[in-house]
Amino acid sequence: MVASINAGAALTTVDLDGDDVLSASSGDVTVELDESNLLGVVTYAGSLAGITGAGTEVTVSLARSADKEAAPNSTVTLPIDVDLSAPAAGTAFSRENDDITVEIVTEASDDDLRLSWTGDCVDSGGLDVPSGQASVTIAKGSIVKRAQIDENDPDSQPVPDSCTVTITITRTTIGSLDPALGGGEIRAVSSGSRDITSNL
Repeated sequence: MVASINAGAALTTVDLDGDDVLSASSGDVTVELDESNLLGVVTYAGSLAGITGAGTEVTVSLARSADKEAAPNSTVTLPIDVDLSAPAAGTAFSRENDDITVEIVTEASDDDLRLSWTGDCVDSGGLDVPSGQASVTIAKGSIVKRAQIDENDPDSQPVPDSCTVTITITRTTIGSLDPALGGGEIRAVSSGSRDITSNL
């Protein structure tokens, strides 16, 4: 289960400096979030040990020095767990000829689900799954081979016909973001995934 925060407009992040501290808490468990910077994208992560139950509230707090406005009260509740029981991991499917039946394992919930796929040789994609639906079919032709970036560039590597594709099912709950952050959202995510082989 992952609680993630996105503050501000698109491509805007919370970048801490000085005495700023970003933390997450639930009940009597609190953890300071560690910063990482990958290619200019700043993220913060931490683990709330033992905090996993659906419906549990998590608070994300931004503490700042006295001359800056703090944002101590962004809250979100954890969603019900979700996972996949099919397709079997490692199964090979033809993008052109095979439907893929995806079986979903979860308790009843009013929250909608999102099924997505990604892989080195295919375009990323996905579809929405209405609440209460226990299975969904990825119709043949829905997963599409990725186009060559530049066919005229001799250094451009050809896109292979076959690769591993990760199918992921995700349930998301949207929480309440502290107004001091100026816009954005806080969300909690539960997900499960399977790796399959995608062929022509």
